[in-house]
Amino acid sequence: MRQAGVVAAAAIEALAHMVGRLAEDHGKAKVLAKALAGTEGLGVSEDVHTNMVKLDVKGLGLSAKEFQEDLWKKGVKVHVVSPAEIRLVAHKDVSEEDCLSAAKIIRQFCKERMASTASR
Repeated sequence: MRQAGVVAAAAIEALAHMVGRLAEDHGKAKVLAKALAGTEGLGVSEDVHTNMVKLDVKGLGLSAKEFQEDLWKKGVKVHVVSPAEIRLVAHKDVSEEDCLSAAKIIRQFCKERMASTASR
C-alpha cells in the first residue's frame, strides 16, 4: 500500500497546484513551435493544443535517435516518439526563455545539418 500512497501524493499535488498553471505550459509550447516553424529540414506543427511539440526530422536525413543524441550533446533534451519523430515538452521547470534558447539551438543545428548534406 505504500506505493499507492506515493502515487496518490503526486496526484494530489498535481490537482492542487498544477492544473491552474497548465495553460502556461501550453503557451510555452506554442512559443516553441512558432520559433521552430519554417526551419529547413524540420517538420513542425504550429497547431499546438498541449504542452508538447512534435518534430518530424526526416528532412534532415537522420533518425530521431541520431537527432536526440546530437541535441542532448548541445544541452537540449528531446524525446524519441518514432523513428522520425521527436517530442519536446514544456513544463513548470522550463521557462519561455528556455524554450526560445532551445529553439535557437535546434534551428542552428538544422541549418548546419542542411548545409553539410547539401555540400556532399
